[in-house]
Amino acid sequence: MAEIRKADPVAQRRVLLVVIVGAIAGTLSITAFEHDGTFVKEWLLSAPEQLVDRVKLVFFSLGAALSLPLIGGAALFWSIGVKVLNAREFPPPGMRVIRDTPVSTGIAAIWRGRALKVFALCLAVAAAWSWVVIAQLGSVVSARVP
Repeated sequence: MAEIRKADPVAQRRVLLVVIVGAIAGTLSITAFEHDGTFVKEWLLSAPEQLVDRVKLVFFSLGAALSLPLIGGAALFWSIGVKVLNAREFPPPGMRVIRDTPVSTGIAAIWRGRALKVFALCLAVAAAWSWVVIAQLGSVVSARVP
């Protein structure tokens, strides 16, 4: 019978806290922009001579807001993948889990470690691609600004 890594109650509480805080932050952000999103428009139009630069800044900020979480996730999954490959065990020793998890060893752990690294690369590519697409969109929009 395979070894079972027991769930860590502290890790469970942390995950729950992160989910709740993220949901509240997302809800507040959406509410703020839907309720009074005119402040961005007013800021953009307040200095017509700086409009092109401000439009580019808005798109740059949007690109960062979308890319940084992907880059952080990529770094996390890459790190876990490296630990799994070094230990030849998934989850790696010392890693806290939020539910009872059977420990995989040998070739199964190696495949999981490699899969985590591939997923990390996919996230990094998605971050870079979203940054490029948003930058191009910002250039197109700012070129059409009168």
